[in-house]
Amino acid sequence: MARTQAATGLSVYQIFNLCQKSNAAHAKCVGLLWHLERSNSDKCLQDIFMCVKHVLLIPLGETNGDRIVRFITKFVAGRDPAREEACDTFAEKLLRQLINLVTARDKSVRARCCQLVQIIFNNMRADELDEDLLDSMQESMLERLADKVPAVRSHAVSALPRLCDPGDDEQYADHPVMEGYLQLLAADKSKDVRKTVLASLPACETMVTETVARTHDVNHEVRRTAYAILADRVEVTYLSVQQRVELLRHGLGERVVSVKKQASLMLRTWLDDTCRSDVVRLLEYLDVQSHEDVAVSAVQALIEANAVNPVAMAHAAAEQTLGLRQFPDDTPLSSEEALVWRVLCCHLHNAARAKGQAAAALTGAPATVEAAAAEDQLKALEAALPPTVSDFMHLLSAHANAGQEHSFAACQLLQLAATCVDMTDATGRQAAADLVRHFLKDPSRSASQGTAWEAALVKLACHVHASHAELVDAVLSMLWDMFSSWGLSGESQSPGDHLMDTTGEDNESESFQSVLHQASHVRTQNQHWIHCLKVAGLLLQQLPSATLHITGAGKFTCIEDLWPQLILPGLSHAVAAVRLEAMRALGLFCLLEGIPRPEGQMAALRAGLVWHEPPAEAAPAAEEASEVAATRVVAAKALCDWALVRGPKSCDQWYLNQAPVAQDLQVTPPSSPQQKEELKPLVDLLLGMLQHTLQADRQSSTGSESQAASDAEEDLASVLAEGIAKLLLHTRHWSSSSSKGLQEAEIARALAVLFVAHFDPATQDKPRLRQCLSVFFPAYAAASSSHQHHIARAFRRGARGALGVAPIKKAPAPQLMRYMLQLLQTEAGSEAEGARQDGGQQVTRPSYPGLAAELVSEVAQCTRFRESKTYLAALLKVLLSLPLTSQDSAAIKRLRALVDEVAGLVKDRPAAKDLASFAKQLQYLDATPEEGLDADALASILASINLQSEPAQSAAVPSHQNTPSADGLAQKSPSQTMSTEGNAVSGQDMLVDCPLPFQDNVPTVATRTPARAKRSKREAVDDNSDEEARESAPPIVARRQLPARSARTTKKLVEVVSSSDSETDASSGGASNSTDP
Repeated sequence: MARTQAATGLSVYQIFNLCQKSNAAHAKCVGLLWHLERSNSDKCLQDIFMCVKHVLLIPLGETNGDRIVRFITKFVAGRDPAREEACDTFAEKLLRQLINLVTARDKSVRARCCQLVQIIFNNMRADELDEDLLDSMQESMLERLADKVPAVRSHAVSALPRLCDPGDDEQYADHPVMEGYLQLLAADKSKDVRKTVLASLPACETMVTETVARTHDVNHEVRRTAYAILADRVEVTYLSVQQRVELLRHGLGERVVSVKKQASLMLRTWLDDTCRSDVVRLLEYLDVQSHEDVAVSAVQALIEANAVNPVAMAHAAAEQTLGLRQFPDDTPLSSEEALVWRVLCCHLHNAARAKGQAAAALTGAPATVEAAAAEDQLKALEAALPPTVSDFMHLLSAHANAGQEHSFAACQLLQLAATCVDMTDATGRQAAADLVRHFLKDPSRSASQGTAWEAALVKLACHVHASHAELVDAVLSMLWDMFSSWGLSGESQSPGDHLMDTTGEDNESESFQSVLHQASHVRTQNQHWIHCLKVAGLLLQQLPSATLHITGAGKFTCIEDLWPQLILPGLSHAVAAVRLEAMRALGLFCLLEGIPRPEGQMAALRAGLVWHEPPAEAAPAAEEASEVAATRVVAAKALCDWALVRGPKSCDQWYLNQAPVAQDLQVTPPSSPQQKEELKPLVDLLLGMLQHTLQADRQSSTGSESQAASDAEEDLASVLAEGIAKLLLHTRHWSSSSSKGLQEAEIARALAVLFVAHFDPATQDKPRLRQCLSVFFPAYAAASSSHQHHIARAFRRGARGALGVAPIKKAPAPQLMRYMLQLLQTEAGSEAEGARQDGGQQVTRPSYPGLAAELVSEVAQCTRFRESKTYLAALLKVLLSLPLTSQDSAAIKRLRALVDEVAGLVKDRPAAKDLASFAKQLQYLDATPEEGLDADALASILASINLQSEPAQSAAVPSHQNTPSADGLAQKSPSQTMSTEGNAVSGQDMLVDCPLPFQDNVPTVATRTPARAKRSKREAVDDNSDEEARESAPPIVARRQLPARSARTTKKLVEVVSSSDSETDASSGGASNSTDP
């Protein structure tokens, strides 16, 4: 066959060979190839397709193949403008032949075909193509979306965007291409495919929604691509306020630098394109009053990106009398302007301080440069702020009195004054102190502007007053003035009693007016209580100690007076909102040092935790129930913090040795059913409340419960789990003092509860709880080997607890056991690092023979239940992977004897196979496999799994068995084989309140007795000369025919006991009269 050649003498094959060697010849070869096509189109098409077939066999990523693909791209795109129709026809023929090969069996061929199809099609005019070709291409590419090769799916996605039909509403609804895209975004595991789909989505509302959702993708490259697409294709006006806020919150808070940089670039694009470099206008799109933190992060990101220059803006404001330099009579600042100036001034203040510290630490020219930079920042700050402190206070007062719409701006100015304003001037400091006192004594302003206003006021008070004693003097005197002037000190009636005094009125109109007046008075008094307690709590946040004494005319002469005169009456108040603020103040009060009568505060905190709504005829309002639940959350935080600081046992000693103070303090209803919970030790109380909360969540999942109460209960479970985890993680701080720390049994029980909570289906909607525990468990296991032994002690209890949180078939026990096994296999950080520092010594592998014995006993217990098949299989899988060493031969022997005895009880074939594999592992670990156990040890092992017809007594343990084991702990007797490592309490004692939840479906079979007892009974029955022995012998119990495996096991045990008896008799010099059966 003659080859088609160009005028230069080059054929199609030579042109392709030249193009795969270098990219430099592509431009020249494109013209030559089109010249060949013009001379003989059909022959050129055949030659080109023959060359393309060779290219299809080259895998993706090969340099020569990629060069040919780039050449074909330039060839299709570089057609002659004078012959566009002929060139399109030629490209269409080539496209048809490639579409026929996209279903090839070779993955490289499919990938190259899809790559060339999308390149050729995207460089053609779709309006000139044949409808049949478009339909064929759409069908074949949609089929390739389900290809098993990610590269094929990615190229197929790139070939389909131009085939999407927008429809009448231009939203591409129900189009097969859009449906395929959405399915890939939701389920495809390849990050490259998801990135390609994002870039291929047509412009519509669905595209915006899906792109915003992909900013939460698990892969950071997909998240970065989503932010890049939003910056290039979506204007800020097309997004809702919630979408803008979420994009900035997650993007500017990213841990991956590339994603954070792309989010900052998107923000700058919004500023330059839509807002014309006006940062105030940009903040108008973010609703700064509802999302203050996001707005602050946005301004700070723009400053870091040099899109906003604080120095230039400060000097411009000073020259034009704008911003904070405006006159008090001018129009108040908007919320966006106030926030921008607060962030700019704080940035200048922090930058000046950082530069000043750097200049102080350096010498010479670098110090001069840093000092000059600090001076520039300070000058800019002075230019931005009002000339004097008094002027700033006038500006702040004008905004505060301008109305509710300017309250946010006033709060921003208040925070700015507490941070950046210099209070060295006595006149200005006095003006600021008077303004703070005026604002703090106004409860209506605090109620309308929220907690941020009060926090900023107290922060400004700390900035104004030089010392803590001066701050306490000012705030306590003001508190007493409010407390006495509002009549709170003499209030003795509950809010409901005030309404009952008017029932005897004769005049109905006057009675109605009096009721309204009394109701208004009650609401006002409640607001006064809440305001006083909030101010007291904010004051306690600023103090390092409770031993500050002051002199004053008020009744609050020191910090300790807040407890009996303000906090305690608030705890016994009838309104839940007042009790909530009192509990918050009490939590802060208890963290201070020098607290007298700790039992009183501890009783109040515990009562607040176990508080439930008192029984009433009518159900409480949703707001009341939410406040009660919030009070329990605050009490739980305070209890956990107090136990973390002072030790849980110290808290118990303060409380349990005292009289029931909670009822005397009247912080719980009389004869409350929660008083029994209050008498528990603190750790037991926290664990019980966590279990009760999760149990209530499981029961209410199908019931009707208010969303507010559900959220509060979720917070309570998360707070309790976090507090218990902190106590366990910091137990080593109390290890030297047994009066403060936790016992080993308490640690194991707490770990079991946390493990069950982590896998409980009721915590699926509690991301904070699961995230906290997912970080805690690996850190706890890697801290030390003792922590891993605590996990081993909690293993069996946690596995049983996981069986009760869901139906048996859906119980998360197998997943929990695999996770705990993974933690036990973790290398302990401190021991491993110490071994490396001691000359590269090999780290001692952990060993858990006691846990293995517990799991084997659990297997024996599960053989009685038919529905325990899944649980039994999980137990055996854990046994096969459990770390064991041959360092403790006695423990391995006892474990072998236990496994041999239990093997006859397992009827499930896969389970019996796994148990046999475990027995082989033990035989390999046994240094002396030919040596057996003595009869007493064997009988004790049988008694530990309840295989005797009568309860067996614990046999005496030889002294040589109480030797340190491989895990560094003393070995127990065989009767304690089921106890976990390091536990002074037997495993059965720990599982008394945690039984197996299975139903006994297997017919009960008489339990077996040791071989020695069997032999004695038969001898007594067969002795015809002794009638009394025949009468005294117990009747032979009919039992089920054991399988061959069980018979072999029994025979082996009998031989072991017989040989042991023979050795014992020989050593004592006597002859044995017994005969072997």
